[in-house]
Amino acid sequence: AQLIFGVIAGLVLRQIINAILLLFKYDNSITRTEKIGDSADFVSRPVEKDHRIFTCGYDMKEFYIHMFEDWFSHGPVDVVPLTAESAKDSNSFDLLVYGWGGYCNGWGKQKIDLPWTSINFFGTALFVSQEWFGGDIWINGTPPLNSYFIGYVADSKQNIRVFGVAVDLLLLGETCWSMIFMHERKPKSTKEHYMVYTASNCVPYREEAVVTLSQIDTVHYGGSCFGNIMNASRIVPASNKRARGEHMWKKNWNLYSVYRFCLVLENHKIEGYVTEKILHAFLGGCIPVYYGTEEIFAIFNRNAFIYYNVSDPQPAIDRIAYLEANKTAYDEILFGEPILADGNKTIEKYFSLSDEIGNGKLKRRIREMIKM
Repeated sequence: AQLIFGVIAGLVLRQIINAILLLFKYDNSITRTEKIGDSADFVSRPVEKDHRIFTCGYDMKEFYIHMFEDWFSHGPVDVVPLTAESAKDSNSFDLLVYGWGGYCNGWGKQKIDLPWTSINFFGTALFVSQEWFGGDIWINGTPPLNSYFIGYVADSKQNIRVFGVAVDLLLLGETCWSMIFMHERKPKSTKEHYMVYTASNCVPYREEAVVTLSQIDTVHYGGSCFGNIMNASRIVPASNKRARGEHMWKKNWNLYSVYRFCLVLENHKIEGYVTEKILHAFLGGCIPVYYGTEEIFAIFNRNAFIYYNVSDPQPAIDRIAYLEANKTAYDEILFGEPILADGNKTIEKYFSLSDEIGNGKLKRRIREMIKM
């Protein structure tokens, strides 16, 4: 019992020491000036000489390079894979960027998770989620003092809602940014084929939708799901399969460039949950056929895609059939409709995770939240 008490007391003492260090963490900092917005106002912000970035889960390299660009501008920043051993050396100056859901020191019981990091990582932990995992992300609904979350969860003191589609676009790089943000660079498919469906999670309503839409024309599938629950005959393999692997998802949109429509229904209809699916459809140059949260209409121009309401799909089915029979009407959407709902306002509100996007508005909110 004395041994256990001693271990617990040691951990508590270390947390107290790191909390004290956190209060004085800017004593040895240097200062830079950073432009805020389009005005001539400047603010001075401290930049640490000795920050380290710990990483775990999905690859967030492009995210943390843009989010903490000022750290890298002052010289090399140590990037450390998070393990049970490396966490012992962490301190209050360190930052963990955890791509939530990805591999982290193992899978299953071996995997380092949020409760473990809140106890064993002594810096600031930022969890970045592009997916929905269900339930409350924090134990008993209360976040640890050193932990923050960006993703589908609604805004609060330690959460900022950032749609997964915004993180995905940031990770894809500047070429893809311009394809979404600049109407003159909007991709256009070659329109050789009717529709493609790429999914590996065979959600029943998606399987039913692909079978229903195959009654208009032949649908190509590029994943492991192909409407097999109904044994449809007009659903055939695509000539190219979707890319596999943690990093290969970035190339999936290349598959879409020969299709008039892309069936991209989300796994769930959840507030705050918008993944890369509709983004990849736009990048591929097809018209997305989408289902998910209706917040999508605040992000993307409702006239640039078709919302497939799984509870009432007939309007979407009729719209697709009409566009298939009317080339001019189809081209008016593909060539004439912008991708975003409200241009620069949309970029600033939903995508500004870098100083180069929308004046970095979201980036500043995140930096202010985590106080780094």
